[in-house]
Amino acid sequence: MTKITPSELEIIIKEAPNIKATGPSKISNEILKHLGPQAKATILNLLNNCLILQDVPT
Repeated sequence: MTKITPSELEIIIKEAPNIKATGPSKISNEILKHLGPQAKATILNLLNNCLILQDVPT
């Protein structure tokens, strides 16, 4: 499975609509757009580990 690249994550976050209900995490798209590089790297690592392990935390 192909890993998500940092530039792909940037595009996904940038194009996410601001006016959308939050999911179970309660983190809005607007908050994601204000994250710094370290937080984005942590999210990218989490997402790629989910792909590698084929497991999504609940």
